[in-house]
Amino acid sequence: GGDVNAMFHVGLLNELGGPSQCGPNPNEEEAVRWFELAAYRKHTEAQYSLAKVLARKEDPEALRLFRKASDTGHIRSTFELGTIFLEGRLGTGIPNPGKACRHLRAASDGGLLEAHLPAALAALKTRRPEPADTALVCLTRAVDQPDDPEAKF
Repeated sequence: GGDVNAMFHVGLLNELGGPSQCGPNPNEEEAVRWFELAAYRKHTEAQYSLAKVLARKEDPEALRLFRKASDTGHIRSTFELGTIFLEGRLGTGIPNPGKACRHLRAASDGGLLEAHLPAALAALKTRRPEPADTALVCLTRAVDQPDDPEAKF
C-alpha cells in the first residue's frame, strides 16, 4: 500500500540530497528504491526518473522504462527514446536514425522545445526523402523559438 505520489517524492528528495541538505548529499540508492516502488505502481514520473538514473549507469532496463512512460504520453520519455536510438545506446546497437526520428518528431509535436533541433537532425540522418518534411517542420519550430538558445545562430 501507500501513497504512490509520496513514494515518488521521497525518491526525488533522495535524488536531490534530502529535505535538509537538498543537493550536497544525494542518496541515489534510496532514490532508486523509492522510484522503483512508485514505478511498479505505474507512476509515470517515477518510471521516467528511475529510467534517467539507470540510463546514467548505461543499464538497458532504462530503455524499457522510457518506453513504458512514453506509451502513456510522457513527452520527455519519448524524447529520451529518440536520443537513445540516435546514439545507439542502452543495448539498442548501432544508431537508428529512423526510430530516433519518429520519437523525436513526436516529442517535437508534443511541444518539447529541446526536441525540435534533434528531430530535424535525425530526419536528415535517415537519408530518405520522406522525412524531409519532418526536418523542415522541426527546424522551423527551432528557429521560431525566441527563448531557445540552440535555435539562434
